[in-house]
Amino acid sequence: MDILLATGLKDSCVESCRQKIQQLSSSSSSSSSSSSSSSSSSSSSYIWSTNDMSPFSQCMQNYCKQTEPTEYDPEWPKYLNSKKRPPIRLDYILVSDSFTNDNNNNNYELTSIISGVDININTKYMSDHYPVYISKKYNKKYPLY
Repeated sequence: MDILLATGLKDSCVESCRQKIQQLSSSSSSSSSSSSSSSSSSSSSYIWSTNDMSPFSQCMQNYCKQTEPTEYDPEWPKYLNSKKRPPIRLDYILVSDSFTNDNNNNNYELTSIISGVDININTKYMSDHYPVYISKKYNKKYPLY
């Protein structure tokens, strides 16, 4: 994973939360331009922890959950005393800068990337891993002549 990240690829789930936090901070501090420029330059604000209550950590905990174990457990042999395996995130969607900065289309503007782990009653039994997803949202541009 470190080799792939070193090439410039990014975890789509982290990028999705980073965008959400940037949009929140830019909308809340749109009146003061100096505070928005200093907050966007700080990369340390995108470090997260399960014990942290910051907006970025909360986003990561809500959308970037573990991808296993599920209720469907094909592992053999079973753990002693029927213990469940610890939750872990093993599945990722990696994206490039050209994917996250896709504003080359003259008719549409990329507004957000949404990515996460799909955990629901159906996906609990479908596989031994929860599915990951990604989507893009665009706004149609209406140029004035």
